[in-house]
Amino acid sequence: MPPLNASEDFARRTLSAIRGLLPRLAYVTRLRDKSGTYHHWGLARTYGADAASEAMLQAHKELVTAILRTPLAKLMAELDAPGEDAAFL
Repeated sequence: MPPLNASEDFARRTLSAIRGLLPRLAYVTRLRDKSGTYHHWGLARTYGADAASEAMLQAHKELVTAILRTPLAKLMAELDAPGEDAAFL
């Protein structure tokens, strides 16, 4: 398997561990500071701060796009799923 780039690493190792589009979006949003810069210690250490921030920005855009394309009923079901914690909102 070829080495991952920062975007692939963030998607496969971090975001894939979070179930659902809305919780993923909430997580990525919390990684962003008021200036718009994203911070993830491990990703920055591995790929550099700029590459890590760019990867998280790309993931943020992709999540927003996916949410906008998802039927509202499916998003609501995600919130109502048993055992899921809606506290991320």
